[in-house]
Amino acid sequence: MDGKIVLRNFHAPWSYSTHDFIEYWWKGQIFYKNKLMTIEKIVESLHLNNKSYGQDTNHTIDSLRRLNGSFSIIIETAQYMLCVVDRIRSIPLFYSSVNNSLIISDDANYLRELLDATFNEEHGAEFLVTGYVTGPDTLFDGIFQLQAGEFLVFDKLSGNFSINSYFHYLHGNYSIESEEQHLTSLDEVMVSVFNRLIDTTTKKGKTIVVPLSGGLDSRLIVAMLKRLGVKDVICFSYGKTGNHEAEISKKVAEALEYPWYFVEYTSRRWYDCHHSDEMRAYERYASNFVSLPVIQDYLAVKILKEEGKIPDTAVFIPGHTGDMISGGHIPRTYDQSSDYTFEKFLADNLKKHYNLWRWDRNELESLFKEKTWKCVGDIFVNDNESCANAIELFDFNERQAKFIVNSVRVYEFFGYDWRIPLWDAELIDFFLKIPLLLRLDQKIYKKYCFKKVFNNEREPLSRIPCTTISGIPPSLPRMKILSHLWNTFFNPDIGTMCGFKNPNMERFKCCLRGKSICDEKNIEIQGIKDILCIQNNRFPSCNGILTLLYLENLFHHIKMAKSNYPKL
Repeated sequence: MDGKIVLRNFHAPWSYSTHDFIEYWWKGQIFYKNKLMTIEKIVESLHLNNKSYGQDTNHTIDSLRRLNGSFSIIIETAQYMLCVVDRIRSIPLFYSSVNNSLIISDDANYLRELLDATFNEEHGAEFLVTGYVTGPDTLFDGIFQLQAGEFLVFDKLSGNFSINSYFHYLHGNYSIESEEQHLTSLDEVMVSVFNRLIDTTTKKGKTIVVPLSGGLDSRLIVAMLKRLGVKDVICFSYGKTGNHEAEISKKVAEALEYPWYFVEYTSRRWYDCHHSDEMRAYERYASNFVSLPVIQDYLAVKILKEEGKIPDTAVFIPGHTGDMISGGHIPRTYDQSSDYTFEKFLADNLKKHYNLWRWDRNELESLFKEKTWKCVGDIFVNDNESCANAIELFDFNERQAKFIVNSVRVYEFFGYDWRIPLWDAELIDFFLKIPLLLRLDQKIYKKYCFKKVFNNEREPLSRIPCTTISGIPPSLPRMKILSHLWNTFFNPDIGTMCGFKNPNMERFKCCLRGKSICDEKNIEIQGIKDILCIQNNRFPSCNGILTLLYLENLFHHIKMAKSNYPKL
């Protein structure tokens, strides 16, 4: 078996270099021992040579653990190939065996066409109810992905390849510092994280653009930028005119004296956007048959670019995902006495992640449990701490790495760079040593934001409502009820994406008939769901509808290319 490298991403091109008969391809920013390094220095630190790979795998693992940043690296010599993705798989790589060749690519679409690959129904069912495919798999047989914190070594002489993990998102070796010491330590880490961010952005003349919500994570980002003296920052929000998140976002930007833009989302805009050839191209680019393309801020970035409000050299800094690493995704009941077993973890995990559609438990429960088990391995669960560990391990490797972080594809699609400081390795390592009781409900993280960051000249930020802390303000209880009713019965976005130009009326009529609006879409889309044993929801979530529409668009694209559907 020989090896081939096929890199086709023109939205975010790779850098290339060669030295001493070694070829390098890389993307992103790579820090070694938290210092920005050239690719040659990185390779030198890995102690690679231009002959055989021939080194202890444990040594490679130890060296890769010292890397920080968002990156992918491919190294090729006459004897071997080494492919590495970062801890959070922010820049994905795929591989397939084709005609006795191992193909490494950044484009799963290319591999599917090369293999004429078959759609996998089990993976499709999981995709519909989660929004992503777990483990190393994709929606098509024979196309695989490197997972978070993995590296692949291909020995050209033997024709064999192996995949190893150099990082696992597991808590332990807990810090015994006091709460106040934790806050001081976290502040030191956070300053270090944002200094690295500044070194690769504003110090190089780049404008920072922050999608500013009403939550805590994006507020922390702009507050830290202000604290460290960064002036070239643009904030923006989007949605329906007068929405609560945007109003909070504007107040935060004004308090920090950063410019703020608002992009209004209307049904007409969404209809034109979602049913465009450009959106289909984005779906193919962003998904790679692994996850639902995130479109939440697609329209906002598109409009801001078209209106010239963002410079071409801008770097987007989204706020994900401080809430996850700080404990916000752990069930809040995990501070209570219970029978914490692996079965409880499986049940809690299915409830949290496999919920976009109802599904046939007789057909799919054992499949989804088996997939979950493969994702976390033989992790031992016997108390609330270990159960939370399993919950966060799955969340990190699957939903965060494949769905949430993958949302940066939208910035690339429109030609922009990005950074994700709240996924910095030093920050991750800090929270991996924080005990459960300080992570539940993000206890230490929330205290840090308000005591260490939202202070001094930034103190007004502590008085602006925050959706992470309080959700809908107590003064507006009716808003929460009305918001739920609106999303359940009248939210036009779902109907718009299904292709109805008058979605409010169509959805209301469907509610009266006890149906989901996607029941009215067409026979093909329902057939996909039925074949995959997914049951109907009267009021499906927006992401649930989008997973179904994505598959329909995917099959239509393949049909147009081949004049027949892939076999389901």
